[in-house]
Amino acid sequence: MEHVCIFGFFIGLVFGIFAAFYSFQLNRTYRYPFLSHFLNYIVVFNLVIFLYLVTKYASVNFPGPITADRNSPFYTVMFLAALIGEVGLIYTFFRVCLGLLEKDIPKKANIMFSAALILVGISCVIGITTYMNTGSNRWIMTSYIGVAAAAMVILLGMSVWLSLGKLEEPKDSRRTAIRVFGALFFAGYLIFFAAAALPEPFQYLVGTAALVYLNVVPIFWLKKFFLRLYVRISSENSVRLLEFVAQDKQISKREREIMELILQGKSNKEIEELLFISYNTVKNHIYNIYQKLGVNSRGQMIHAVLQAQREREISKNKEILNRI
Repeated sequence: MEHVCIFGFFIGLVFGIFAAFYSFQLNRTYRYPFLSHFLNYIVVFNLVIFLYLVTKYASVNFPGPITADRNSPFYTVMFLAALIGEVGLIYTFFRVCLGLLEKDIPKKANIMFSAALILVGISCVIGITTYMNTGSNRWIMTSYIGVAAAAMVILLGMSVWLSLGKLEEPKDSRRTAIRVFGALFFAGYLIFFAAAALPEPFQYLVGTAALVYLNVVPIFWLKKFFLRLYVRISSENSVRLLEFVAQDKQISKREREIMELILQGKSNKEIEELLFISYNTVKNHIYNIYQKLGVNSRGQMIHAVLQAQREREISKNKEILNRI
């Protein structure tokens, strides 16, 4: 069972690396503020999984005094690192939630985080001092368990807030994406939290599965909800540029219509129904559009339109400066 957990941690890290890379690419393309926070959260989450992986792998494959004794320097360092990781997990996930709601961190929350960070720092100093004097890391281990429990409660609470709370902003279809985001993460953290109540063999299995699931969620949500609901809102403001882009890239009238529908978040099937053309014809037009723009995906196509908008704005600003 322990080897199954190690394999599960490894698979979770693979998904985590892909999720981090994917969110990084989207952030570089679309520049939504919460995407950078989402990337930070994914990185911190996977650093915590990496600590679990190293600890479990060492205990199974390197039996001896270092891994058998919970008071060894190895476990002490791991507990300290995991403690800091749990604090980072709370902070980064909180920033993601606020970013989704397009809000800044309230002053009270900043004060609370600062106070909590100071308390954790003091606890770490006490724990290290105690360990140096007595050889026992009980204080550090207890602090880690306390912070980990608090993290679970806070992460579940923030997920419920997103999925069930009253959302004053935003007032458009992005609400659906936000509520699904909260529901998906609530399910994952609830399963992980509930796994602690299961018998030991199932506890490891269910807990590891929950960690893998929590790394799959970002990929799923970004593909199915961010690109369809967030990017569409961003692109609607750039539709007026289609005429400019069409002239520059020699895009036909029909291709321009399809581009406009893509910018509105329509699928190939929806485009087929709206324009009364066959599905294969839609695919052929999209292929031609990609060739003319030098792209190979919808995301890159939208990025090309947004880039044209930025270049046009820069050009206008230069003309204004030259006139002055």
